[in-house]
Formats: sequence, C-alpha cells, structure tokens
Amino acid sequence: MRGGQDGLELVWFVARDDAASAGSIDAAGPGAGPGGDGAVAEALAPYVHQKLPLDGETRAALERNGLRLVRVPLSDLGSLESGLTRVGPRNRDWLGWALEWREAFRGASIAEGSALMVNGARTKSWGGTLRVVARAWTAPKVAGEGLRRALRVEMAVQLQETGRSEGVAAFAAPDPVIDVRREGRVMPGTVIDAELEPGWAYVLTAERPGVSWGSRSVEENRGGKDDQGLRFAKPAEGDAPEGALLGPAAVPPPSVGEAMLTNAARLESGGPVKAVLIFIPRASATPEASSR
Repeated sequence: MRGGQDGLELVWFVARDDAASAGSIDAAGPGAGPGGDGAVAEALAPYVHQKLPLDGETRAALERNGLRLVRVPLSDLGSLESGLTRVGPRNRDWLGWALEWREAFRGASIAEGSALMVNGARTKSWGGTLRVVARAWTAPKVAGEGLRRALRVEMAVQLQETGRSEGVAAFAAPDPVIDVRREGRVMPGTVIDAELEPGWAYVLTAERPGVSWGSRSVEENRGGKDDQGLRFAKPAEGDAPEGALLGPAAVPPPSVGEAMLTNAARLESGGPVKAVLIFIPRASATPEASSR
C-alpha cells in the first residue's frame, strides 16, 4: 500500500434504522425511539439526486442487489452522521493507495443453504461471510486545459468461503491481507468501477430492492399495512368489487446488501440496525499543465 496523502479513506459505523432514531449520534440507550424503519434512508434522501460516477446499468444492478450509493458533499458529512443514532464505535480505516485487493469491510455471516436474492433471483447460499473488497489508486486527469488528480476505485461484494471466515465476528475490523481470487466468489451485480471526486463522500448502505428514495416516503414505498401486519391488495379483474383482499405480507429473502449490512433481529435497546459505509477520496492538488 502506498500514498501518504492520496488514496481512499473509509469511515463506517452501525446505526439504528427505525424511523424515530434521529438524534444525538451517541444516544444508543433504551428509549431512543419506537420501532419502525427508515432512519438511514431519511438521512440520505436529500442527496439521492446528486450525480454519481456510475452508468444506469451499474446503478440498477446495485439497487437490485440491495445496495445504495449516494454522493454527499464532504462539508455535510458531520451533520449527516449526527442525524443518526450510532450503535457502537465510529471506525476509520485508511486504505490509501492500494493496488492489490484489500478487505474494506466485513459484514454478516450467512449459513449454508439459507435463501438469498442475487440479481433478483432466489438462490440457496453456500456458507460464508459477506464483505466489501476494494482497491484504489490515483492518476492524472485532464480538466479543461490543466491536470488534476483523480482517484480510481474498484470495489465489490464477495462471499468469503466458510472456513476462511470462521471465528470472525460480523462488523469486525477488516483483514488487510487477502487473496481475493481464492477466498470466495464475487457476487454478480455488486461491482463498482468508478472515479471518485475529492471533496465528496460516497455513502454505501443497504435498502430493500424496489424501494424508491427521494420521491415518496420509504413507508409509502413499503405499501400499506393494517395494524396486524396484513397487506391490502387491489382486487383483480373479475373478483368481487367490494372490499379489499387480505393476505399475509410476503417477505422475500434478503438481498446481498441487506444480508451484509443489516441486522433484522431487534436489539434489546431498540429496533433493527444498518451499517453505513462512507468512502472518502483523498487526492492532493497538482499544478495545471501548460496549455498546448
């Protein structure tokens, strides 16, 4: 790993994701808010229309696999973090200028044979631990008549095979020494190859596929439910015109992003939690090249 000033910085923490968990970032005790969801989505909603260095196909693939990437001005990062209720410490890792693949974040483990949605298809998973692997380097880029440094980043979600990940806790410190080609399978639809612009933070988190941020509320996108957890369905043509059809809300298996970054089990002190990964590109300025 090289690059004392140029490279990739990663900040990550686990936050409560119930709807009423906004408040002090250090408020992690009981009574922080009633059950619900959407705190992370609510915090990121003002930034969903910021332009990302991804094409439409890549962005759609990420969302289909339960991953959301949002670009936030670096000056807004403090207020964004303070608006979430953190569970546990705030972690900072310097990936720097890493030409070889590194483990950036270790997520949750999944049992062999458990159901998982990959690229929209239900699959049976082989056991292992989901993690983010990444590498980054700087390169000059023409900007108008001059040059500037740009940070090229490649990252993906990998399922590290059982045996290599045994005994390692979820959301643990990353392992800096990996052999990405031998330690598991890169999950399709999770690869990012992009140029990240200094002065911005790129936030990666999870969301259920099909949920829209920024247009309607997260609760509206989740669909109406009565107080017993039943979903109202619109009658099909030819059915009885009066009344709504009732049935249990079908819960699909978790997507890759949800399985890696969320904990559906409620904590003793509150609701579900979600990991928030913040990638910060760092690149020193370069003198402008003389125009030709």
